[in-house]
This record gives sequence, C-alpha cells and structure tokens, in this order.
Amino acid sequence: MARRRSEADQQVAELLRTAKSSLHLSVAFLSRLDGETQHLEVVESSVPFLFKEGVTQRQDTTFCQAVLDGRLPAVMPDVRAFPAAMRLPAARLPRIRSFVSVPVVLSDGSLYGTFCAAGLTSDKELTVRDKALMEVLAHAASVVIEPGVVDRARRDEIEQRLLPVIAAGGPTVVLQPIVELATGDRVGAEALSRFPAEWGQAPDICFAAAPSASETGWSCSPSSARPSTWRRSPATWP
Repeated sequence: MARRRSEADQQVAELLRTAKSSLHLSVAFLSRLDGETQHLEVVESSVPFLFKEGVTQRQDTTFCQAVLDGRLPAVMPDVRAFPAAMRLPAARLPRIRSFVSVPVVLSDGSLYGTFCAAGLTSDKELTVRDKALMEVLAHAASVVIEPGVVDRARRDEIEQRLLPVIAAGGPTVVLQPIVELATGDRVGAEALSRFPAEWGQAPDICFAAAPSASETGWSCSPSSARPSTWRRSPATWP
C-alpha cells in the first residue's frame, strides 16, 4: 500500500511533474541522502513498477552520488557514453539511458539530497540548459521541504534529551509541604519537577517541548515520573 503523501510531498510532486513533462523523460524524483543510503522520497513516473517511492539503495552506488562526487556529469543524454555510469546498478536495472541530477540544498547550506529526472532511452535533446531548469525546480523543492526538515530535527533533538530521562523514571519530582501559617498544620504538598541541571532549562520550558515530542507516540508529563524519583524538599515536614 502506497504511503499517503503530505501536503509538502504533493507540492514537490507537482515540481517533479513539471521536470518530467518539460524534459520528456520517464521519471523524476526527489531523493534524500543520509550519507549511507539514498531514499526515493517523492517519485513521479510513467513506469511506477520500476520506480517506487520509499525505495532505498546504497548511496555510493547511485548515479546521484557519482554526480555529486564529480565522477559523472550532471547531464547525461546517453548514459552508455560514460563507462563509469555503465558500471553502476541503475545502468542495468532499470536500464537508465538518460539522466540529469542536481543537488537539493537547504538554506543553511546543508545537502538534503537530489532532484533528478531519468529516461529509459537516450535523449540527444537533453542539454546543460535543462540542468538550469532542474536547479530552479530543486531550489523550489528545498523551500517546500525545509520546514518539515527543521521540525523533524527539533523533534529528534527533544527525543534524544527526554527519552533517557523518562526511561530512568524521571523527571525527578521534589515534594514540599504546604503549611497553614496560623496553625502550622500541613494542608497539602507541592510537587516540582526537576530535569538534569546541565540542560540549563527551567521545567516549564522542558514540558512546553513535550507536546511536539508526543507526536512521535510517547509523552512526557509530571505524572509519568515513578515514585522512586520523588524526593522531599530540604524543608522539614511538620
């Protein structure tokens, strides 16, 4: 079952359709590169059984990485003219014969992945001018996807900090009495959450971040702390 496209994915798909129709090629796709693996995130294809969203492959064996490394040109009207390309898996299956690839770069200068189009036949009409079109579309795609990239990075950072604390039974809860001044009687208790001091963040800031983190399927709330993490305050209980 195909995954449901997000609004950003749908916008990227429209850009890919523009590339595919303008260059008269079989497929256009946005890929994400994580340093080891290439992920085909959004694909527009005339032959979907050969090019599928969600497919992954070793990054160092892809046309895209070879282009980024400078081992292949960004525009290849006939892949067979480039021995280095013919040695890569994509030249054998799905037998790519024409190809153009440009990087997708985020506003901070970091590489997200590639914006590519490919054909199953050679195309002598494919020129460096087509690279200029792809660069414009790749920039538009980067603008579309960047908010989601930033949001995922923020959630990942929250998870990395909070999950170990929760797994250890935290946050630590400090209990201090509420005393009736007139009689000195204890009438209740106040519970205060304590996160690791090295974070340098007040509890309200930590809890404010938790709703975004809870979108990943877990939650952080004062009630999640185990009794073993409860502590009395330095004040003496009456």
